[in-house]
Amino acid sequence: MAVGFGSGLIALIGLLRSTDSRAAMGLTITNLSSTNILITVTNASATNFYQIQRRLALDAQNPWLPLTNGNQGQTNFTIGKGIFLSAAYQALNCIDCDNDNSPDSQDGNSNDPFVGQLAVTIDNPADGATIP
Repeated sequence: MAVGFGSGLIALIGLLRSTDSRAAMGLTITNLSSTNILITVTNASATNFYQIQRRLALDAQNPWLPLTNGNQGQTNFTIGKGIFLSAAYQALNCIDCDNDNSPDSQDGNSNDPFVGQLAVTIDNPADGATIP
């Protein structure tokens, strides 16, 4: 597990959870402005999906809350600070980040557990037809 600390007036803690023990991954947090931070997953796999989560404090009363899911291979996430003067962040390496039983690579919306696998149906033209 890697821990990174952001600079400035805001205390930020970065954590990384992964099921892949082959690579030494890390998490860095950069203060971009008074309203945004940049979270970067370092030594990440180009084929993995990462979910950024926030926790107000590192205790049992403050659960990890999902903020955003990345696209395949996405390692940079711009996150709004909101009203939080301090927070802990983690990147979760996941295949189905929203737990809707559709892998994120085939998910219609990987941030919404009520949207499953993306499917496209073409009704017209019929099979074998060509469009001039």
